[in-house]
Amino acid sequence: MSWLKKNLYWKEITTESKEAYEEARRFLEAAGFNIQAVVIDAKHGIKQAFSDLVVQICQYHQKQIIKRYLTSKPKTVAGQELKLITDDLTKLDEQLFTQLLKNGMRNGKSF
Repeated sequence: MSWLKKNLYWKEITTESKEAYEEARRFLEAAGFNIQAVVIDAKHGIKQAFSDLVVQICQYHQKQIIKRYLTSKPKTVAGQELKLITDDLTKLDEQLFTQLLKNGMRNGKSF
């Protein structure tokens, strides 16, 4: 329901926890929403609250995880190519992303 352009649930919490996400899910489902998929950050344990749904880690956190392993200035060609792919992550669909991972880069640009 992203087209509504409004929050469907809001609660101030001191720490993210599986329980907090489960509470939000129960609230939304009780309000009549049918949750089909969720986008979450990379916190461990949160995914368990949605084990029966399609779960995606948000692109910001995907990039942060990759950056943690690559650094900002990778020295290897493979690392440099992966960084370029990651830099364009928000512009790629799944098919192109998979193709780039399998086949590498062309002329230093992902597309």
